Amino acid sequence: MPITTARLAMRADPNTVLGAEAANSPLLGFLRAAGPRENGTNAVSQTIEGVTDWVRGRLGGNAAGGGNSLVLNFPYTPVIRTGTEAMYTEMELTHTNYQPHAFNRSQIQNISIQAKFTSQTDLWAKHSLAVIHFLRTITKMRYGAGDPLRGAPPPVLSFTAYGRYMFENVPVVVKSFNITLPDDVDYAELNVAGQYHAVPTLFTVDIELMVQRAVGPIKDEFTLGKFAGGQLAEKGYI
Repeated sequence: MPITTARLAMRADPNTVLGAEAANSPLLGFLRAAGPRENGTNAVSQTIEGVTDWVRGRLGGNAAGGGNSLVLNFPYTPVIRTGTEAMYTEMELTHTNYQPHAFNRSQIQNISIQAKFTSQTDLWAKHSLAVIHFLRTITKMRYGAGDPLRGAPPPVLSFTAYGRYMFENVPVVVKSFNITLPDDVDYAELNVAGQYHAVPTLFTVDIELMVQRAVGPIKDEFTLGKFAGGQLAEKGYI
């Protein structure tokens, strides 16, 4: 994967995480790591506008969930904002001009992503619509009397961008997303599963990610020495 690429990938087979019906989605197949599939089964030709090679060869080939994993690749370099806060508690001593502070904890701030998408061709328009549907899907829990895993929370994803010491397989959940549908661009019309839709030829998506690590592995894996030495970078510690 080129180091200038950013992506958000599912960590397991989506049919397991989302439910077996996800395999028949007319849209989510466009985000498959092994290459886009239309209507869940029909492979999109590798010669069509380079989308298949772009998804599979450049970005999604080593996704954590294998070839069936769903990968949201950012086609243009997004704006990413994040940081870490060391939190201290003030010790309120009387009759002193300088208050000491006791360390409380460190906290990774949310990862905010502002990304642009374009829909300049029919296939790219379907990809744009798939991105919107993907974000709507992964911010919902398993629910309903017919779902054997009802009550399961939204899935944990992997965020990767710009190399091991920046972001590599960072476990995250999507806290929120917002889509701006502008009024000053053309809209591309497309047919998905016999239904007509329209998406902007240029639009922006804002995504808020929260780092979500399991407590057990942190206790067993983490030491400050390993973090400083870089041994934990490939496991998504930032």
